[in-house]
Amino acid sequence: MDEASPFGRTRPVEYLIAVLGYAVAAIVLLFPVFTRGSEEIYSPALHLTRPMASWVMWILAWDVHALTTGQALFDANIFHPAPDSLAFGDPLLGLVPFFAPAYLVTGNTVLSYQLTVLTTLTMCGASMFYLARHWGVGIVPAALAGLVYAFCPTRIGLLAELAHLSGQFLPLALIFIDRLRIRPKAWDALLLTLFAAWQLHCGTQLAYASLLVLTVYAVAGALVRGEGWSLRGWLLSLAAIGGGVAALWVSTRPYRALLADRMFEGGSMYDLASFASADAWRMYLVPPYASKLAADGTHYVGLVAVFLTSIGIIRAFVGKRGILVQLTAVAVLCYWMSLGLGVGGGDLALYRYALDFVPGFAMLGPAPSRFVMFLMIPVAGFAALGADRLQTFAGSRRVLGWGALAILFAAVLVDYRLPFQGFDTRRVLLDRDEMPIYATLAELPPGPVLELPMQPCAVGAFSATIDRQLASTLHWKPLLDGYRSHYRAPPTHDVIRAMSNGLPDERVLELIRRATGLRYVVVHLTDLPGHWRRRWRSVEGMTRLGFFGNDLLFELADRGEGDLREALLGLSRSDRTLTGLPVSKLDETGRVARLAFSKLPPRAARMGERVRAEVLVENRSDVTWPALTPDSEGRIYVSYLWADAEGDLAGGNAQAQALPLDLAPGESVVVPVCARVPRVTGDLGLSFGITQADEWFPQYSERIAVSVIP
Repeated sequence: MDEASPFGRTRPVEYLIAVLGYAVAAIVLLFPVFTRGSEEIYSPALHLTRPMASWVMWILAWDVHALTTGQALFDANIFHPAPDSLAFGDPLLGLVPFFAPAYLVTGNTVLSYQLTVLTTLTMCGASMFYLARHWGVGIVPAALAGLVYAFCPTRIGLLAELAHLSGQFLPLALIFIDRLRIRPKAWDALLLTLFAAWQLHCGTQLAYASLLVLTVYAVAGALVRGEGWSLRGWLLSLAAIGGGVAALWVSTRPYRALLADRMFEGGSMYDLASFASADAWRMYLVPPYASKLAADGTHYVGLVAVFLTSIGIIRAFVGKRGILVQLTAVAVLCYWMSLGLGVGGGDLALYRYALDFVPGFAMLGPAPSRFVMFLMIPVAGFAALGADRLQTFAGSRRVLGWGALAILFAAVLVDYRLPFQGFDTRRVLLDRDEMPIYATLAELPPGPVLELPMQPCAVGAFSATIDRQLASTLHWKPLLDGYRSHYRAPPTHDVIRAMSNGLPDERVLELIRRATGLRYVVVHLTDLPGHWRRRWRSVEGMTRLGFFGNDLLFELADRGEGDLREALLGLSRSDRTLTGLPVSKLDETGRVARLAFSKLPPRAARMGERVRAEVLVENRSDVTWPALTPDSEGRIYVSYLWADAEGDLAGGNAQAQALPLDLAPGESVVVPVCARVPRVTGDLGLSFGITQADEWFPQYSERIAVSVIP
């Protein structure tokens, strides 16, 4: 240790050795996740998170494709023709250096993704190890800190969401904040800028949390004058952090452009539920396997880690006051923010201030639980100090000291349930030989692609969208559809989805062609009912290019770009529909319809599943009904109601399916509608109606009896 510095000397070779060690640990502890790297990936039990891995694979593959072919990075091949479509997800630019080498050499997306996940985990462990060594901790206690940080339940619970794992550069940035504080050097300032910017670009879900941790750590360090302090170093630290923020500001320009253009929509962070008062401690300290008391496990920091943390705090209070102040400040910040909007009905102003005043926080910022990821930095740091103190206490009794550390390692692994979890994997089909329709698309001239149905009528069918999006890495043609990450999508997407639901109606096909320049249509017959498949035997305006197993490929006869593209892109700012019809609420004279079944739903269904019916809708009023608008209050929907034998409402949806075109007086259209079966058993009646702004037209279809079984 340098006499002028309270920090220990660290050697880069230790970091490299640690990387190898944590890589082996990840392969062994998470078996078999990384042993089937070229074909299979981790498959979480929760089906809602399964698409996230495919989404990340597509993002990284697109990043490399765009950067190596000179295409505009944010003009990705989804949500065509919306601009800056990558901004509806997360560019993950900080992870490209890990993904690109293997992808450029092998072309194997799955293998490259697996190597990126493995590299991220191992660097998290190694960086925390390096930070602990920087604080003067011994090698073995520092290794324990890396284990706690890299393999904590919060991180492993989000193993399928790579954007939420990536905290590998934050510990390294903290090292250079300390170095600048004590002995400012330009080289250290440059490295701090590099690691801060790199961390902020690893994922917007952690970017705000990273920025807050960096700032609080630097400010808290400036308050510790007793261990050496330099105003120049502190200012350099803030300047370096500002450099990272500036880089993030430049790279996220498309987000701000979409917000300004009212093209960016997403789930509101204000919808987060407040925690119960008991959860303020229970979800952090009660193990997930204690089923009667535990929360969901995403906040659990570990009882063994907490025990060591208590010892480490005492150790820091005695001889490392600077570390104590800095880590305590980070812990308080992350804990406070992880509680979200409130506890026990109260209001935590800090998180609400961030929602109200930090640009983009409500749309791009992390959910509160993401702050637990960086709460593990002070937990792991104090745990390392505690383990180091126990080893020092053993003194010359090396057997006792090493034995205690071995027990602590084993206790952490057991507490985190790593030897007992069992990690399932799933195969990712991404091969041109096994996917001939996408191989054929790769050989065809450029042009937008529409894959049907855009909304398969099945529970969890949203995963079909990301599977198709991932398959587009085999041909890279623009897709009209796209995966709604965190429910983000351009307003135009709802209009395109509504139109796609009306195909192969010739009127709808012409509108889509004029609005998007559509050239190719892929029909997945297995996602369509048998009678609907027959409609695709021959379609006016399209030429069938091939039949690939259960998939059909068509090319539009007229491939013009169309004259409605600008109107489509301007819908978010317009009070008119795609065809120029004013969007207004219909009066009683405009709410005259006739509904009939083109195809009846099944007479028996299971609770919670979706049943499909085709409803013939005829406009019998004297006004045209608006449909092709992103204004959910203005467009017309086909909706449904479930009622029991006594006529009491059992379920329904007042916005089930928008009409696929603006329906003129006297015109009719067949609308396929998916109706979710209520979670009640017995005989129910299903009827369909027309709604606008959640108000029902007076006419309904006949009521069909459906027997609901468990």
